Amino acid sequence: MPVTSKYVQIITGSTNFTGHLAFSPDSKTLIGFDWRSWRGENEDLHVWDTATGKRLQSIYTKHTDQHEALAISPHRDIVLTGSWDGTIHQWEMATGTYLSTFATGHGRGTRTLAFSEDGQTLISDTRVRWGHEDHQHLFWDTTTGVQISAPDLKEVLGKRSRNLPNPIITAKIDKDYKYIQVQEVATGREMYRITGHKGDIWTFAFSPDRKILASGSEDATVRLWDAITGNEILTLPTYTNEVFAVAFSPDGKILAGGSVYDSQLGRSDLIRLWEIPSGRILTTLTGHTSTVRVLRFSPDGKTLASSSDDGTILLWDLGKSLQVEK
Repeated sequence: MPVTSKYVQIITGSTNFTGHLAFSPDSKTLIGFDWRSWRGENEDLHVWDTATGKRLQSIYTKHTDQHEALAISPHRDIVLTGSWDGTIHQWEMATGTYLSTFATGHGRGTRTLAFSEDGQTLISDTRVRWGHEDHQHLFWDTTTGVQISAPDLKEVLGKRSRNLPNPIITAKIDKDYKYIQVQEVATGREMYRITGHKGDIWTFAFSPDRKILASGSEDATVRLWDAITGNEILTLPTYTNEVFAVAFSPDGKILAGGSVYDSQLGRSDLIRLWEIPSGRILTTLTGHTSTVRVLRFSPDGKTLASSSDDGTILLWDLGKSLQVEK
């Protein structure tokens, strides 16, 4: 199945690759911040038009430590940024206006941020103690900024993907990159560990229904796992180098993987797309000249954004060809 590999190149304005990317719900804008721009050297949160690649807005977030997480409200023009400084800042996307800070109860290092479907609840995954693997999920009322008790996670997460497994699970890579620990969100109970890779594990992603977990490794493979049992489903040994990024399309039918640039071979086909669950390779995307670190699909499934050590973001126009024929 052919996939159009047309892209719009976006220069980030920094020698640092953009470490986190998020699309607006209507897929018309892309937001990202520079990986190490928190030092106060420049404006660090950027907003781009996905149709033209034009930068629409830049915001200086005033975080006092490295950026770690980014999320966009599904219904409002609101962006949240998380940092190792233990705070979450809330911004108006169109104007860059600072709105509020979620701070109470956070340890050092907000790893991920996620909104509920209605935008009224924020879930943050934060490190309890610096230098330790302990993490906790905190829940916030996005209107008041007040921490709340854990809600019914089926209600919070399940409106978009109605067939979420029970229990709802989350995962993290251990500090030595040797395994993925899968936990029940509500209780923090460890369910199992994924140890099947033959090298350090750099990245993972859940399918939209959270029934498949994909992981990428130093061993040059992408592997698919049953997210409920931890059993391996499929290995995709299609790379010649380490895999640093994986991402599922919104419908779960496409998996994208991003790899390390091979300077000896001079290869720039660092992004590959596979059909899920068959594992059939659909296409390779050529354009980046250094390691691909971040991959994100737009909510409408028509665009793939990739961020690289070469200092650029590429937007790949996948269009209708992204939809896998049944």
